[in-house]
Amino acid sequence: MSRLIILALVVGFLIWGLASWQKNGSFLGFSPYKTVNLIDLISYGNLYDGKKICTRGYYLQAEALSIIKVSLKDDNYTRSAWVLSSTGQEIITQIPGQERIIEATICGYFASQRAGEFGDPPVWNHQITLEKFETYGETQPFVPVK
Repeated sequence: MSRLIILALVVGFLIWGLASWQKNGSFLGFSPYKTVNLIDLISYGNLYDGKKICTRGYYLQAEALSIIKVSLKDDNYTRSAWVLSSTGQEIITQIPGQERIIEATICGYFASQRAGEFGDPPVWNHQITLEKFETYGETQPFVPVK
């Protein structure tokens, strides 16, 4: 009888843990991602290099561009990181010839190099390999501030 109760508890615990994993990507409440402000991530990239992170900013997507930016006032190369989708996921459905932007939380593997080795052209010092994301609001056409 006691073995049956222990077995039921173990099975219940495993089901709860797997449901938690599917819902928020963590087992027992421990997330594999560290939440970092985008400005801190870019400013102190060497501290987060090689780690799984989540960060929030303005995601900009065009035909040959996929970045997350701190501010809409900066150009595309300032205070931004290249976003690489290894799974083929699109955060914004591409519209040929249009740059679109949306506020988003992006989670994935972070890499940082000082020589500007990421992107196309390879000028960004930071890259996030996309694993999951969440968007807020509607996509908007991106009009650069001059």
